[in-house]
Amino acid sequence: MSENSNIVELSAADYVVFGVLLAVSAAVGIFFAYRDRKKKESKNYLLGDRKIAWWASAISCSLSFLSGATVIGIPSEIMYRGSSYMWFILGVLMANVVGAEVFLPLYYKNGLSSANEYYGVRFGKYARYVATIIYILQTIAYNGVMIYAPAIALSAVSDFSEIAAVLSIGIVCTLYTTLGGLKAVIWTDVIQGLLLTIMLFVVIFGAAGAVGGIGRCLDIAWAGDRIDFNHFEVDPRYRITFWSTVFGLGITWTSITSTNQAVVQRFLCCRSISEGKMAIYGTIPITLIQTGFCMIFLGYVTYAYFADCDPLAIKTISAADQVLPLMVVRVFASYPGVSGLFIAGVFAGALSTVSSAINGMSSVTVGDIIKPFVNWNEKTLLWVSRGLTLFYGGLCIGFAFLSSVLGSVIQAALSLLGVCAGALLGPVVMGALFPFANEKGAISGMVTALAFNIWLFVGAWIYPPPLRFLNVKDRNIDGCISHSNVTNNISATTFDYSASTSSNSYSSVLELTTSNSSQEERPPIADFYAISFGYYSPLGMMVCIIIGMIVSAATGGLQSRYNVSPDLIYLPFEHPTLRWLPKSFRQYMTPKMGERKEYDAKSPNKDETGEANSISTIEDGDYCKDNQAFEKESVTDLSYL
Repeated sequence: MSENSNIVELSAADYVVFGVLLAVSAAVGIFFAYRDRKKKESKNYLLGDRKIAWWASAISCSLSFLSGATVIGIPSEIMYRGSSYMWFILGVLMANVVGAEVFLPLYYKNGLSSANEYYGVRFGKYARYVATIIYILQTIAYNGVMIYAPAIALSAVSDFSEIAAVLSIGIVCTLYTTLGGLKAVIWTDVIQGLLLTIMLFVVIFGAAGAVGGIGRCLDIAWAGDRIDFNHFEVDPRYRITFWSTVFGLGITWTSITSTNQAVVQRFLCCRSISEGKMAIYGTIPITLIQTGFCMIFLGYVTYAYFADCDPLAIKTISAADQVLPLMVVRVFASYPGVSGLFIAGVFAGALSTVSSAINGMSSVTVGDIIKPFVNWNEKTLLWVSRGLTLFYGGLCIGFAFLSSVLGSVIQAALSLLGVCAGALLGPVVMGALFPFANEKGAISGMVTALAFNIWLFVGAWIYPPPLRFLNVKDRNIDGCISHSNVTNNISATTFDYSASTSSNSYSSVLELTTSNSSQEERPPIADFYAISFGYYSPLGMMVCIIIGMIVSAATGGLQSRYNVSPDLIYLPFEHPTLRWLPKSFRQYMTPKMGERKEYDAKSPNKDETGEANSISTIEDGDYCKDNQAFEKESVTDLSYL
């Protein structure tokens, strides 16, 4: 292929490697559907009988974070804006600790099968419905883009059909998730995770060899100012800084880890709370290897390969997210099967993300919307769960094609997780820490926070932030064979930057186009709209908590706070790490509430027969009510902490 050719023809070996991935994924779903054909309970389908190994859950969850769009987006982020984005790893560590030590014990203590059930038992059924609707709408839109993003990036630089890519991801993941349920999702994630890791190392070292080795790539990246972590600006308008990634995206990640059913479901399917915690902490080394080590080096190698000839500047590609696929198909054009391995790895990430999402949506729909209103048996609920999985898979595929038509909607969908994360995390934080928080406050907080973040995002879309806040790096085309009508040294200051980043997948869609010399006059409010997307989640959470607390206090929350069960409240001073504090002080800091039920920390999900409990049904009488009676001042068992 010539240097300026945009399209690479994939070999038969490439298609064989890609086809094997799809076949194995589908086979796993068929296997579990056949093996569990005699099990008619929805608990087996949606939570894997709560018998999933913690290490499998950790691998599955880690791969859900590392989506196909992430694999394509992070190298592009590093190539065009440097490495400061990688501070998010510290935010991941913070989120995992909070999820394992604060929220997971609350879920296990109360025998919950979904994150959304906490909204119901703590506040009431209407708060649960609002949270469920927000989650479903968010997930459908986001995962439609997760299907479409790798498809469009790969089809732009190879002869791999965009339609075939969308249908391959959507149909196969819907098939094996519908047939095998959560077990199929998790065990295909394990297989896909191994494949993705192998692919990353093959691409890193293979492409680095084409440049001159890892050391040479690092030297070029350093000379090009891509090894750049020194962004500690406190101005919130700067797109990527230490503060916006560690604390801003860290709160987004906390919301995902603690309230997103597709993720929480991984930890609740473990045998016990201790294994659930091991699954959460087990994601840390996997994330450090896959996302921290592999992705950052892949970004440096990609920049080194194109350091003298930026393909976006000479319009070889139309979007920055296509830069990694272009490098792969060029470097490995003469190695049959390697480009197919890359495509399979990217699609493995997409399959994991989408299958996790549609299984999670099926779970919350059955548990949060259907079961409280019907008295169907487990066999019927099992078929309803499968039907919903098929339905949601179809919706995600449909939205993927809608994304290809609407264009700019892609950027809106990629930002949807950040916009909704604060609205979903706020009520959980408020409910766990403040006994006087009630249902009216939770609903008011969620709706207000969501409206606030949508307004902020739309404003930023209408009035994009000034270029000086976007950290766009200089680019070069001196080494291009032909670059007529293009300036040799292309400065970032001659380009407008339009970007949107997903906080769950860390992917980004870039467009760099020549700017007009004149700029429209910006109103004063535009400076507020320029706030980094990284702060959307903390701002939404703050708005949710402030509004929620005010409304709760004004609607009787202070009077009904003693009626809230201590099982639903997090008691920080009773954590084992703080047991050294004087008992009198810890008792003084413990709110006086209802009776705490007994709890077996080793097997909280087992009944008297030793069998795992089924998906719990929260009946109307089980929801927290302001007038619900609990025995006061009798806090007992705190072993679950």
